[in-house]
Amino acid sequence: MARRRIKARFRSKPTAEKILRTLLHYSIGLLINILIFYAFIKTFTIAFTFSYEVFGDGCKNPGATSVEVVTILPDSSSSDIADELYDKGIIENKYVMIAKMKIGSYGGKIKAGKYGLSASMNYSEILDTISGLNSSDDEDEED
Repeated sequence: MARRRIKARFRSKPTAEKILRTLLHYSIGLLINILIFYAFIKTFTIAFTFSYEVFGDGCKNPGATSVEVVTILPDSSSSDIADELYDKGIIENKYVMIAKMKIGSYGGKIKAGKYGLSASMNYSEILDTISGLNSSDDEDEED
């Protein structure tokens, strides 16, 4: 009987401090899991949006009527051209333009010169224009 009393004494009830520590431990674990889940979702959202823009063919502003003159120098890299188009407000994302140039093999086809480009043009129209594949300019010169 005495032995039972001794064991009963050492079995203590959870104190308020112990309960708070356990609650804090699980709360911090839950917070970390939520942050990891948020980062996971955000990363996939950014990747999906970028892929959609690269493989889709949208434009920055479909209703734009202004034409910006863009000068492409003979030694311009894809990054320089994308920076110029982005700075002029013609494209929304310069990294999408760089990816489209690489995927579409436009790197060696882009011609130096001055081009009138608009934010209402999609990426393919811009790339066709600066690479000389847009035949409407050639037809105007022949007439």
